[in-house]
Amino acid sequence: MRNRQRWITGTLAAVAAAAGVACTASNTDRQALAQGFAQYQARQFDEAEAAASAYLAKYPTAEDADEAYYLRGLARLGRGDKGGAAQDLTTAIDKSRRNDLKAKAWRVLGDIAYDGVRFAEARTDYQNSLAINAPDAADKSYVNYRLGVVLQNQGLWEQARPYLDKAAASGDATFAQRARDRAGLRYFTLQFGAFRDTANANSLARELKAAGIDAGVFPESHDGQ
Repeated sequence: MRNRQRWITGTLAAVAAAAGVACTASNTDRQALAQGFAQYQARQFDEAEAAASAYLAKYPTAEDADEAYYLRGLARLGRGDKGGAAQDLTTAIDKSRRNDLKAKAWRVLGDIAYDGVRFAEARTDYQNSLAINAPDAADKSYVNYRLGVVLQNQGLWEQARPYLDKAAASGDATFAQRARDRAGLRYFTLQFGAFRDTANANSLARELKAAGIDAGVFPESHDGQ
């Protein structure tokens, strides 16, 4: 019995040691994962996904497995697999201890929800990204801008203003002016039709007004007409 206990203990120790080795990536595999990020930047999404998957197959419980899940999420999104991307990005957040990675993963999840016109979900994701003290100022400018736009799309004009003001004050070349242009908005318009005949346009406007919609007719020149 004692010999059997020693064998079981020795076997468990051997398994634990093997697991410990499996969780420590070699320099070669780390370089392969880094190459996967380079492939993603080059829009080689299939290759980037393969690199991340290969890393996770060898080191599923490694401390830096969060990077591989994040990369695979980005690559899958690049291929149009939004469901797979969201799953990987969520796993990356759950596994990671890095604030920068978590903030970026939440941002991408916000983008996925925004593109799917799920504004309430996008709002939560962007707020989670901002709640993390990430050092990337440019990324914060983007998230503040997108969160402001999300709130405007929900009709929450006053709540949107502080986020747009932050993006406008950031000095970011891409989003500062966009944020300034949107900060003062308090409504949006929908086009219900386009007519060559003014009488038809006026008729539709009267129908909309009768339905309680603040409608009007706005002349527009197109191809000389």
